[in-house]
Amino acid sequence: MLHKRILIPLIDQLDEDTAAYFGRVVDHLEKDPRLEDYPNMPFLVLRETIFELPVYLEPKEVVDLLFSYVIHNVENLKTVLHSKEYLHDHSALRAHCTAFVIAVVRDSMKEVDMAYEDRNRQSEYRLSWPIDPKLFPYVDDEDEDD
Repeated sequence: MLHKRILIPLIDQLDEDTAAYFGRVVDHLEKDPRLEDYPNMPFLVLRETIFELPVYLEPKEVVDLLFSYVIHNVENLKTVLHSKEYLHDHSALRAHCTAFVIAVVRDSMKEVDMAYEDRNRQSEYRLSWPIDPKLFPYVDDEDEDD
């Protein structure tokens, strides 16, 4: 709950749909068992990236990408969090979170690409000559007039 206080002021600045989305992301994050190993870092990374992140992935996927980023960059993040620069300016962490934003954008683009491919798949209908009228899906109204 304490961690939510870090993010609530930022979520309140977002539009209604985006705020609801990140509310679900935070809910998933709070329930994730990996939080026991990394109690603060995911919230700090999310705080620095929330305005840059797209909202196309499922919240669980964002949390998985967040933990993947934190796990692979824990030493770098610790260095920044314990630096004098970070004590005076919390946004110093932002430059180190670019890889997380890129991962979310990359996976979001994969989702968009797959949806685009699915939408553009059309069934094919092939005709050969001579056409068998029973197989052709068109009824000629002129023939009925005779």
